[in-house]
Amino acid sequence: MDLFCRRPKLSPEVMAVCELHGEDALRSLMISSTDGFGGINRKVSFPLEEGAITRGDIQDFLNWKACKVLRWIQLAAIASVLAAVFSAMALLH
Repeated sequence: MDLFCRRPKLSPEVMAVCELHGEDALRSLMISSTDGFGGINRKVSFPLEEGAITRGDIQDFLNWKACKVLRWIQLAAIASVLAAVFSAMALLH
């Protein structure tokens, strides 16, 4: 994973469709649409009400969202460790 979460190079329309449907709906769309042969290719297109979106676009969007969540988790872990260290230092003085 990259050190920084880079926004995927998707068009604003595709990003809007992804945000509209949400991560769970996009994951279920990808899982339910595989046929075991050609359904796992990044160029497979999924027809939606707002237009078609490719599996690659969905994967890029989901990877970006997961990276953003991971960064917040890491930040919270660092903050909790620092809070514990400062609390221990305050108790010792």
